[in-house]
Amino acid sequence: MRAYTRHEIPEGIAGTQETVAHIANLIREGRADPYVIETARQVVRHVPERDGPGEVTALTAFVRSHIRYVRDPWQVETLTTARHLLSRHRAGDCDDHVILLGAMVQAVGYPVHLVVGGYKKDRGEYSHIWIHVGIPGMGWVPVDPIVKDKPVGWESPAEHKAILPV
Repeated sequence: MRAYTRHEIPEGIAGTQETVAHIANLIREGRADPYVIETARQVVRHVPERDGPGEVTALTAFVRSHIRYVRDPWQVETLTTARHLLSRHRAGDCDDHVILLGAMVQAVGYPVHLVVGGYKKDRGEYSHIWIHVGIPGMGWVPVDPIVKDKPVGWESPAEHKAILPV
């Protein structure tokens, strides 16, 4: 199974849209990977059955504690498969964390939306990504896998954001 692919990505909004499309594809790929499914099931095994908030919290805590935040190489956008993050790499930036958490959450049955946020007044620039998880009885709950001191349900105070389905 591949860990990396190389693509030329355009600048600006078109580049953000293409990158988000790649992230969504990697989440879909990861949610069907037997290794990712088994890992996700192992993480939630001690959570009571049908406890959506508990399962999402357990998976978020796992990603936060097992995957180190590391920036991409200078001026190079990298996206890592969920399997590679779990089995070998164990480090990545916000998009890598989102790929893994999104795949694991979907592997145990919850839908995910991708959220890109920007912190500058220019609405065309996005610099961060996190997810919204559909939890029965709660709706779409924000989850940011790289912000270790914030609970599930906290959302980045981005000046602007876009929400995209996976």
